[in-house]
Amino acid sequence: PAPWKAQQVNIKTVVIKEGVTSIGNSAFRECTSLERVQLPESVTVIETYAFGECSSLKNIVLPANVSSIGSFAFFGCSALTKMDIPAGVTTIEAVTFGNCSALMRVTLPGSITGIGQEAFAYCSSLTEISLPSGVTSIGKHAFSGCGYLSNITFWGDVPVFGEDVFQGVSATAYYPANNTTWTADVKQNYGGNITWVSTHIHTFESVVTPPTCTEQGYTTYTCTECGRVK
Repeated sequence: PAPWKAQQVNIKTVVIKEGVTSIGNSAFRECTSLERVQLPESVTVIETYAFGECSSLKNIVLPANVSSIGSFAFFGCSALTKMDIPAGVTTIEAVTFGNCSALMRVTLPGSITGIGQEAFAYCSSLTEISLPSGVTSIGKHAFSGCGYLSNITFWGDVPVFGEDVFQGVSATAYYPANNTTWTADVKQNYGGNITWVSTHIHTFESVVTPPTCTEQGYTTYTCTECGRVK
């Protein structure tokens, strides 16, 4: 049967009780009136299309125990402005955040090893992305159409790049100095216009943003020399 559609009753806020462990396939898909979702700490899995095309969703904090986010999970959430990925997640699946046109900030944890195809395609408000040292692959068109993406930071060895990863992007990409995997033949445009710059050894200063009733706290690390954010 077709999934229940919350927009039929114009629900704007959903609070899910403690004990729920997963948000199922297409659970809130196309709930166009939904603006805020409160998830309990017991949630560990967000399945495919769980919040896909929830075009008014702008406030959701992923619990620290989330370890899996399915493909298309937030596809078309065009009001979502920021997302902090929990530390247990290892892969950003295909089109997970595709067409999130208002998404300005994404924090990826050190556990991330792969970025799926079109994972952030057409996130047209995204200005910078920091890719952890464990990232080994970036799927085709992962950042296609991110027209405002201007700074890309790689912290580890060169990943395997898919086709046209940065199609339509003009950006400066920073990679670690003295890392021998970053050879001339891998520093390509990948469909965009990428300027490659080797970085110095950063000296980071931490700033803690404490949690609130509706927002998860986080720590920002900023280089005292160049202003790069980790």
